Amino acid sequence: EDGSNGEDGSNGEDGSNGEDVVIEDDVVIEGEVSSSGSSDDAIGSEIDDAATDGTTTNANKIPIPPVEIKATVFGKRSANKFTGGSNVPRGENYFDATSGPLVVNGDLVLEGDLYVEGDLEIVGSIRGEGSVYTTGDATLFGDSAINTKARISLFSKGHVTLKGFDGDQYLDNVAETDPLFNEWLTETRDALILVENLIENDEREGDGLWGNPDEESNSVNDAHPVNRAASVIGRTILSASPIPEDFSHAGTAYEMRDHILSNSAPGHSRDFMEQKLTFLAEFFSVPARLENRKNDGEVIKDFRFEGYTAGLLDVANDQRKEEYQLPVFNVTGLINQHKIGSSFFQGLIYTNGGFYADNQVTILGAVVVNDDGSQSNFTTADGETINPGEFHLKGGSSITYVKDFFDGAGSGGGAGPTRILLHLGDG
Repeated sequence: EDGSNGEDGSNGEDGSNGEDVVIEDDVVIEGEVSSSGSSDDAIGSEIDDAATDGTTTNANKIPIPPVEIKATVFGKRSANKFTGGSNVPRGENYFDATSGPLVVNGDLVLEGDLYVEGDLEIVGSIRGEGSVYTTGDATLFGDSAINTKARISLFSKGHVTLKGFDGDQYLDNVAETDPLFNEWLTETRDALILVENLIENDEREGDGLWGNPDEESNSVNDAHPVNRAASVIGRTILSASPIPEDFSHAGTAYEMRDHILSNSAPGHSRDFMEQKLTFLAEFFSVPARLENRKNDGEVIKDFRFEGYTAGLLDVANDQRKEEYQLPVFNVTGLINQHKIGSSFFQGLIYTNGGFYADNQVTILGAVVVNDDGSQSNFTTADGETINPGEFHLKGGSSITYVKDFFDGAGSGGGAGPTRILLHLGDG
């Protein structure tokens, strides 16, 4: 459920209640794509080519419990008045955006639920745990990191635009003018492939440890293959886990991050790549070599209570416990070597308008597009017209259905839908 395949992929079945599903660029969909529509263009030819199990039209419609977004927001007018800013406190919070959109410059961090009467514009991502309801349109960016505790529900009466950042184009542009940076980037991508293959293909019996060395060998070159591959990207104890043969560099994610910080002008692009590369470097580092040095116990505590993944791969490799290995398996599967710079949205998005995602956004959760006839079309920044009920993925964006996000009625106490109208997954 928590992995994707191909250059840009999604897992499972994609069902649409007769509305348009538009997926651009190179996409692989594992499973079947179905639509209740009967016209020749109910499912585009590019989707027909992308679906591994084919496509079906005239499928039965999936009943969708309606979410009364306006009534829900109007009913919260007496709740705690949200004054703006980045942090939504615990409990229920209301903001009147009827005279202008609520604009959040930076990430919106949820500890409670937010009800917006009007439009919502976030120049950043949504983090934390909780629900956001808006009676208008919602525009936001993806997050730079994966947090295993993130549980977000976004309910929009209007359209939802999820903007990403083409971080790989940014990295490639730097690499074109700097040979050493190009080596770091190439080896990072190669090491990601190696780590994922080692974890996925580990067939050793009984030891429960990825890349466990031959117990009869004392050679340092027989150190844990996973740790050795991780040494390329993060910071490890090189005397114990030297980088593999055919690699020349260690700590490449840190090297790229520090180079960008020293040589790029301040701004959203640089800030995003700093956060993204730090997330990548820390995930592959051993706890003792993190910039905020930790031990295994502190890494486990941060993971269990905060969802942080810094140092988690090494702990999973050492502790031999599935409760750590499974999240590491999922995270490594989501760090696509072709999309190091992708951004993430973790949770449920429900809209009565259209949905549009561009520029390497990876959605971990589900998207419900339920046209109730209340919305008109809208035009994107690059001139595309999106109609209510339409679902657009482009620019290397993808979606992976994560069932755990939707056990029950939704996160943060929100009265979320119990079925998925449009999903890519095996729900």
